[in-house]
Amino acid sequence: MRSFGIDIVEETFAHFASVLGDYGVVFDWPERDRVTPARSLERFNLLTEAEREGISRELAANISLPLRASVGQVLDTDMSTLPSRISNVEIILQTDQNEMVLLQRSSVVESIQALTRLVSDNPDISDLVAGHRG
Repeated sequence: MRSFGIDIVEETFAHFASVLGDYGVVFDWPERDRVTPARSLERFNLLTEAEREGISRELAANISLPLRASVGQVLDTDMSTLPSRISNVEIILQTDQNEMVLLQRSSVVESIQALTRLVSDNPDISDLVAGHRG
């Protein structure tokens, strides 16, 4: 995911189970256990609103700083310089057969041209994009 430029903010399962355990909700049960999950759900449903908010605050504590930094970085991007800083464009297409096709081009114009070739049977879109090739 990181290779696609996606920031990842993770919470570990162990921390998740620990926080819920502090509130009496068992979240780390054996694989074939059929009783504990139902009991845990019952216990969770009995939690007060304040307890649920406490759980969310504790779970968010570990990820809030990296998440804020990631969002801040995106929001601080100088959009006026973005077009001149694009070095690569990646477009992922998904077919009706759930096949994934990755198109990589070195510019926005090349990307639009590649997409236009894919929809060449629709002259309205092709004509619109072709008129902006400059």
